Amino acid sequence: MATMSLTHPEQCFTLLHQLATACEFKTAVSVDMWALGESLGLREEPLQSLVRELCDARLISLVTPAGSICLSPVGLAALNLAKIDPDRPSAYFPALSGFFGLSEESVSPLSRPAVSTLLDQLAACRGLLESRSDVSPQLEHRLGELEQLVAASPVESTSLRQGLEQLRAALAD
Repeated sequence: MATMSLTHPEQCFTLLHQLATACEFKTAVSVDMWALGESLGLREEPLQSLVRELCDARLISLVTPAGSICLSPVGLAALNLAKIDPDRPSAYFPALSGFFGLSEESVSPLSRPAVSTLLDQLAACRGLLESRSDVSPQLEHRLGELEQLVAASPVESTSLRQGLEQLRAALAD
């Protein structure tokens, strides 16, 4: 059960994933939304609606009125969190395994380096989220999920556990 209600979650995920791929999973890179929409076969009105929805959810940012958009740190983290366990709903998306037409690459589980990157992204999101007390429980929940994944991982994860402890301490402040 997703805690953030997106009207078109499958299309939003697809657009968000395509944007992340186009900007090489970097948050400081802007992409032309019209070219992105064209590559997905979206007409102007549905594309504008999806972009507005993703902007309202703070998953992407509109960089210019002409249509340049970029992935936000929250969007990058949400994308990766959804991919951690494609059979479970995340904060923004229902279980990805139920989505029609997603490639195996789109829902592949995260590797240990990707989890480390995710921890960095969560730390970057902390500053953005501090001003919104209503997302604190969501961040706590995601942190708990990451702790469970690290604990269940067959890979030695001392550094990841320490990173999670630091993040939990930072959130408590």
